[in-house]
Amino acid sequence: MGRDLEEITRGVDLLVEASEAAEDRLEHAGVARAHDWMFGLREILYDLRRFQGTLAEVLDRAAGAEARADMRDIVILLKYEMIPHIEGHLGDLEAALEEPGRDSPGPPP
Repeated sequence: MGRDLEEITRGVDLLVEASEAAEDRLEHAGVARAHDWMFGLREILYDLRRFQGTLAEVLDRAAGAEARADMRDIVILLKYEMIPHIEGHLGDLEAALEEPGRDSPGPPP
């Protein structure tokens, strides 16, 4: 790979760290669903990190005869694996956020 994978994914890694810190702050404030909220976000970030790494590899070798197949693999990865996974976590997160009283400090109602 032309660039170091850590360099490519560093922004996402910083967001994962920020979500962990936010979860700690929310839990300390007594938000009952803090883990559920941040877990969903982290799962999305992990998919983004995976996509970044895969895309970087494909782009680095996008000069040969395999370029079409590599790009097709990216489409399949996104369309059939990552997007459904992200949609599932977004749905779970949306449901957790819509539960009344779950965003305020203290035990769940």
